Amino acid sequence: MDEPEIQWSSENDSTRENSFLVEDIRDCLYLKLCGFVEAQKAQIVDVSSNHLRLQVGGTRLRSLFSSEACPLDLEIRLHPAESTTDSETESARPAQAKVEVVIRDCRWRGETSRFEAAARRVLLHLRDHLMANQ
Repeated sequence: MDEPEIQWSSENDSTRENSFLVEDIRDCLYLKLCGFVEAQKAQIVDVSSNHLRLQVGGTRLRSLFSSEACPLDLEIRLHPAESTTDSETESARPAQAKVEVVIRDCRWRGETSRFEAAARRVLLHLRDHLMANQ
């Protein structure tokens, strides 16, 4: 099965950014994020009402001894999506939230291809976990 194409909105050697829409059923969305944290064995670094920062993929020290380990700093921001002006369309469709994701490489020395693969993998898992609309 082919992986979907990911368009990074910002990209340099150690950072990738992307955003997508999800159904905005707040309590359910937070439960899904908790499930994502558990499934990824992530560590919560910072949390607020619309912001979550995680460490995913192990530690920097582990990355020195493992060729697969790629620790990432994952920042997730939730924003209510702008509503449309058509009230009939708006009432027929559940509210949505825009999810902004910033992924940073946490290794001291980086191999860009390993970071790219790890960033793609974690973004696809997050999009699947939150059942992204696009």
